[in-house]
Amino acid sequence: MVKNRTQRVHQLLDQLGLTGFLFTSLPNLRYLCGFTGTDGALVVTAQADVFLTDSRYTVQARAQVTAEEVREYSRKLEGVIGCLRECRASRVGFEANTLSYATVELLKEKGGAEIEWVPVSTGLESLRVAKDADELAAIEEAARLNAEAFEEILPSIRPGAVERDISLALEYALKRRGGEEKAFDFIVASGPRGAMPHGVASERIIRDGELVTIDFGTRVRGYHSDETVTVAVGEVP
Repeated sequence: MVKNRTQRVHQLLDQLGLTGFLFTSLPNLRYLCGFTGTDGALVVTAQADVFLTDSRYTVQARAQVTAEEVREYSRKLEGVIGCLRECRASRVGFEANTLSYATVELLKEKGGAEIEWVPVSTGLESLRVAKDADELAAIEEAARLNAEAFEEILPSIRPGAVERDISLALEYALKRRGGEEKAFDFIVASGPRGAMPHGVASERIIRDGELVTIDFGTRVRGYHSDETVTVAVGEVP
């Protein structure tokens, strides 16, 4: 369950000799505390786990987030620094692969000498590398939606069809079945365009005797599916 995942962060704090950790990347926020909005921060310390966000998401966060406390800030960085000081966190880790250099510099400026900022990258992989039952179920559902949606749109892949129309039909079929969002820009590459590794759907018209490569996926509860298929339109050489 999401509510138990911050325990892994506390173990990471001990391993790295940290007194706190700041999470801001949206995938990690959703994984660790359940938040699905577009802006927020999670502060994990030995004293407390605190989620911070602005007034747009306060109601949503209080309904979703499993952290011990939800706070509202008017200025994000000031809110984070204030929380860290209150929790007496003096050596704080942050997501080195996603937090911008400019933001880290501002945190250092606002936190002053009392807070040491420690970049962490590889250590975070241990938090999410082993999937629990809920995660596996989400991945399986995303894969199932792929299969069902593709079967629905398969008859539309025929001579005269437009690549972009097939892409849109597939996206709609996935969302209608419960997909949150497409995992990436779908590839629909027919004929000679099939040689393009990332040939996103174009206005090209599919012809008889061609191969069509489709790469697509959806997101379910934060987890993505990714499937590539190649079909023959009519008789191919």
